[in-house]
Amino acid sequence: MSQYFRKPLDNEPGEFISVAMALQIVGANITQKLSKEMVSRAFTKLGFQSRRTSKYRGYIVVRRSAEEMRSMRFQMAAGVDYDANDGNDGNDGNDTVF
Repeated sequence: MSQYFRKPLDNEPGEFISVAMALQIVGANITQKLSKEMVSRAFTKLGFQSRRTSKYRGYIVVRRSAEEMRSMRFQMAAGVDYDANDGNDGNDGNDTVF
């Protein structure tokens, strides 16, 4: 999940993304079968702020750019402990749910 989205920084504006849209974005690139419940649990476990409207349930996120995702993969390949939530080093690597 954190490969595609990150939490907004202090005063950074985030965007609302519905659980269904997140499922489409994440599910399009993996072979593992996902559900809306799994996506919701992943966002919650990673500390994303939830929002609910009369029609939608979702989270406030910042979508990662292609360059940000690429940089993250190179850092992980180099053995750098990369915190995929905020881009800071020093994570133990246990925050990615899928």
